[in-house]
Amino acid sequence: MRKSDFIFNKNCTNTAYVLGFIWADGYLNCRDGKHERVNTEIAEKDFNEIYYLFNNIGIHLFSTKRQRNNRQPQATFGYSDKNFISFLIENDFLNRKEKGFNKILSNFNEKTINFFIKGLFDGDGCYYINEKWSIRQISLSSSLNQNYSGIDKLFNSLNIKYKIRKVNSVNSYSILRMSSKKDCNIFINFLGNSLNVGLQRKIDKINKIKT
Repeated sequence: MRKSDFIFNKNCTNTAYVLGFIWADGYLNCRDGKHERVNTEIAEKDFNEIYYLFNNIGIHLFSTKRQRNNRQPQATFGYSDKNFISFLIENDFLNRKEKGFNKILSNFNEKTINFFIKGLFDGDGCYYINEKWSIRQISLSSSLNQNYSGIDKLFNSLNIKYKIRKVNSVNSYSILRMSSKKDCNIFINFLGNSLNVGLQRKIDKINKIKT
């Protein structure tokens, strides 16, 4: 494991976004019984769009790329820093599906919590619009056993109505969904100045929902 560069700053919007993205798709790599690196595999195009956010907070990534049949080129990026790994573990990263989001969300303030949510939804969220039928939906997907505590508290404080559905089948999953124009707009307004950060394809969908 490399020397420590990471120092958590609750006022840093880039840090909040990066942590949200890692909370969605990251995993810890273990070697000789020790967690030495956090990895995330995403589409290479997405990686190229958000790399600067990691770089701006001193996370100097290394990446490997691969191409599989009928799939976009993928990039796996990793980061080894004992302070960063310790921060993840201390905030329930290892068992975040069972424990939920309460602990990690407690690290942010009004300036940065929306950036964490933006990163989380860039990783595991979906923005859907059907103009013909005037349908707008914003959702967050995860594993079947995902505990949404923390997110539900935040949404309740914003008066956002949502539903959580759990599907236990061959491909089991859970999904938290907002499906009214009013609730989608409240969520987008909450994202505020984080709207212009992150994946462009998600930003484009948000702008369509807004209009």
